Amino acid sequence: MLWIMLEDLDIQCPHCGALFTTTADPSAGDYETIEDCEVCCRPMTIRVTFDEDGEPWADVEAA
Repeated sequence: MLWIMLEDLDIQCPHCGALFTTTADPSAGDYETIEDCEVCCRPMTIRVTFDEDGEPWADVEAA
């Protein structure tokens, strides 16, 4: 059985400024997703990239 460790990412909503945590899937490589803010429910685009050490980074903008 293969176990994949999801990485926690702290992000900030570009609409209301709320801070919350989402998860990044290192097995997916760099990817983009759209999620709704947990506070204001407005959509945001989250671009997840991984550096050479495998650490995730997120770029968040209004969708």
